[in-house]
Amino acid sequence: CAGCGRAMRRSNTTVRYFYCNTRKFRDSPNCMEGRLMEQDLIDAVLLAIRQQARIVVDTGQLIQQAKKNRGTRVSILEQQIRALEKRSRIELFEQLNDGVISTEQYKTRRDHLSRQIQELEAQNRQLTKQMRELQGNATENGFVWLFRPCEQVESLTQEIVDALIRSIRIYRADQIEIQWKYLDDYKKCLDLLKDQTDRKAV
Repeated sequence: CAGCGRAMRRSNTTVRYFYCNTRKFRDSPNCMEGRLMEQDLIDAVLLAIRQQARIVVDTGQLIQQAKKNRGTRVSILEQQIRALEKRSRIELFEQLNDGVISTEQYKTRRDHLSRQIQELEAQNRQLTKQMRELQGNATENGFVWLFRPCEQVESLTQEIVDALIRSIRIYRADQIEIQWKYLDDYKKCLDLLKDQTDRKAV
């Protein structure tokens, strides 16, 4: 019950329903009034699971694409870093030896290239960290794989409920709130995806 936080009672009648028993013992205006038919609850939870499964699976595909994009970007950054290091260590030194640039120019350009390398290395570390975080949230915690079989689920089982749902809070017979077990990991992945989108927009 969303009002008192106690477990709802299940009737022993032929047609099962849930109700809050708190009102029998004390005044509790926030508790659910009346009955919630068991089949209505099952249908609502099944619909919510199917909808959430579609959202999560779509998000999983976005995560995989984001990982791929980051992997490509990491490869490009590594190539740029190697090119700059080569230019800094070889080309500038040769230009100095050949008298093409002065010692002062050599130091200025070398320092400039060093800063560029440091910036690229920082970007590389950040992308690599994000890839690991995406991998950890999407694969190790496995919430995408938990939901994938549930896109077309037709019957509610205890195993499905235990795997996906932390709690169900009932406000009224037509208003329930489902708290999903994976929510923290899912939000982390969404934040990482949003961060990538914001970076592209800048």
